[in-house]
Amino acid sequence: MRKQRVPAAAQPAGDVEGALAAMSVDELRDLVRGILSELDERTHGRVVNSLINRAARGGSGWAPAALSGADVAGILAFAKVAERVGHADPTEVDDYLRRGSGAFLRKDYTAAFRIFGALLRPIGEGEIDLGQHETADEVLGVDTGECAAQYVVAAYMISVPEERAEAVRSAIEEVRGVVCFMEPLRDMERVSAEPLPGFEEFLPRWRAVV
Repeated sequence: MRKQRVPAAAQPAGDVEGALAAMSVDELRDLVRGILSELDERTHGRVVNSLINRAARGGSGWAPAALSGADVAGILAFAKVAERVGHADPTEVDDYLRRGSGAFLRKDYTAAFRIFGALLRPIGEGEIDLGQHETADEVLGVDTGECAAQYVVAAYMISVPEERAEAVRSAIEEVRGVVCFMEPLRDMERVSAEPLPGFEEFLPRWRAVV
C-alpha cells in the first residue's frame, strides 16, 4: 500500500513578516526585481501597475516619465488604425493604456483623457478586437476599470466648473462598455492623484444631471 504524501505545512505568517522586516531596502528592491522577472506577462503588468501607483501616491514626489506631444500623437494614431482595421495586439494596448495612467499620475490630465478616450470606448464597444474570448480586462495586464475611472477624473479636471457634471456624465457613458460604475463619485475619489477641486460646488450640479 502506497503511503499518502503529506502536504507541506504552510509557511507561518510570522516568518514572512519577520523576513521582510529583517531585509534592508536594497535587499527588498533586489527581491522585487527578481520576482518581477519570473512573472508571466499579464501578472507582471498588474504588479508593475500596482507598484507605480503606490510609488506615485506615496508622497515622495516621484511620478512616471512625461509623455511628449509626439508620444501622445503616436498613441492616438495607433488607436485610429486599430479602430479602422478592427483589431489590435493586446500587448501594445497594455503599453499605451499604461502610458495613459502614467500621464494621469503626473497630473497631465489632457494627455490621459485623450489616450483613454481613444482606446477605452472602441474596446468597450467591440470596435477593437483584442483576439480574446474573455473580456478585455481578462486579457489585458492593465486594470481597464481603473483606467476608466482615471478617464472620468481627467474629464473632471480639464473641464470648467460649470461644465464638469455634464463632462463626467459623458465620460461615464463613453466607457460603459468597459465598466459599469456603481458609485462613480467614490471611484473618482479613490483613483484621483489629488483632491478634486471644487467638489462641493460640483455635487449639486451632478445631482441635477443624474
